[in-house]
Amino acid sequence: MFLLGAIFGKVMEDSEAADSVSRWLVGKFGLSSKRIFHVALALGSVTFTMTSAGSPEIQNWIPIEYLKTSPYAGWEVSILVAVFMAVFGYW
Repeated sequence: MFLLGAIFGKVMEDSEAADSVSRWLVGKFGLSSKRIFHVALALGSVTFTMTSAGSPEIQNWIPIEYLKTSPYAGWEVSILVAVFMAVFGYW
């Protein structure tokens, strides 16, 4: 998982795809909407991906071996938390 993430990051850097995406976003939304981007980035990267069952985030995968659980342990609670985060994130 880490190797593929590192390879993807290097490909995005070498191909300048990340720069292309950022230039397109600035061209589409302009520099005045930069505050909205931070909200969307935070809502997506530090809420759902870090707390949802089955998420490929490292904090969800490290305890699997030690706690003898599956990646989807606690999916019921995860759904409730996801609904809560979606409602208040949209608000």
